[in-house]
Amino acid sequence: MEVTGILNAFISPSSSISPKHLTDPACLEMVTYWDLGSTCPVNNGFTLVGTARITLTLLDSDTITTNKISALKEEAKTIRAEATAKVTRIEGKIQQLLCIENSAGAK
Repeated sequence: MEVTGILNAFISPSSSISPKHLTDPACLEMVTYWDLGSTCPVNNGFTLVGTARITLTLLDSDTITTNKISALKEEAKTIRAEATAKVTRIEGKIQQLLCIENSAGAK
């Protein structure tokens, strides 16, 4: 299934693309696309350079669901690793405090 729509096209604040270079199809990947009503990019320093008509060829529903599940599992894995690292740091601080307390009591 294909869906066609129109989006605003922006370049990032750090982009060095000139208007002349925007005519090169290779520059299309350096452009960010947002919905027509969005002002978020402009408010964050992005420059509106035009509109883009895109056609999205959708994958089948089962593949999209499988891909989303994979992405969620990766996100959970990342969050789990970050949480484990934070807990390890906290436990280390606790151990440092216990060592300070024990060495102060030994004097």
